Amino acid sequence: MANGVGGVGVLPPVDEAEVQRVLAELDAMVGMAEVKAKTLALLASLRARRDRYEHDRSFPSETMHMIFSGAAGTGKTTVARLFARLYRALGLLSQGNVVEVTPSGGIFDPDVGRTGQNMQSLIEGALGGVLFIDEAHTLGKRDRADSPAMEAVRELVPMAWNHRHELVIILALRPDAVDDVLSMDEGLPRRFPLQGRLHFPDFTQAELWLILLRALNRDGWVLEPSAEEPLRALLRRRSSLPGFGNAGGVDSLVGEVLQFHDAREGSRPGVLEPGDLPPVVVQRPEHIRQAQE
Repeated sequence: MANGVGGVGVLPPVDEAEVQRVLAELDAMVGMAEVKAKTLALLASLRARRDRYEHDRSFPSETMHMIFSGAAGTGKTTVARLFARLYRALGLLSQGNVVEVTPSGGIFDPDVGRTGQNMQSLIEGALGGVLFIDEAHTLGKRDRADSPAMEAVRELVPMAWNHRHELVIILALRPDAVDDVLSMDEGLPRRFPLQGRLHFPDFTQAELWLILLRALNRDGWVLEPSAEEPLRALLRRRSSLPGFGNAGGVDSLVGEVLQFHDAREGSRPGVLEPGDLPPVVVQRPEHIRQAQE
């Protein structure tokens, strides 16, 4: 709770200006119409949660934990950070911080018992804020009863319930893994209720193009009109490849374009022309030679 971890008392006033700033930042993000709509519904629910506490000093038994499903680069991490600020602005969390971790990068340990300790330490360290577990689909691996994934879930389930009023846990995972993860323990669906599950779809071509233009404009680059169609073609080609990564793939493509621009003799500073763009189809001489042979 906002007045101290585990404490009971008067909630701080709602910071309405911050609530509106968070909503404006979310609204300015490209795409994600469903996420934005569900956020407004969630906001109404959170206000009701706060009102109930102020009326009878009790919170609903439902947790505030969430599941974000979607491919890489669809905005899950950015939205998690916005939600941390939103919960704090509403006085439901004492901190606006986000602890970010992946199972393989901070939870799993081959030594029996260590994974559970890692999960416990992460949850305790995130109290008052948000614990964002990215790539949480790896929690769905249960090849053995003593596997790190099972150990992590066994620790997560009771702590997610015991700290449900002073912590928000967000699991970010692939859409096809949601059921696998929730079936790891019968208590998980109750810890992560339906109203807290948001799906982040892949960006459309039009949305990827807008993200690309914003990235260029943010850094002060000017795109010559004659370079627009070649750059669109390059984006279409790259985004059709496996593992492109949505917004993350756009960032990588922008970096590649700028490197190509800087390496071309005669390129104009801050201006992208058709000659500054890498080829749509990359030719690899060694592969061509092998095919000819």
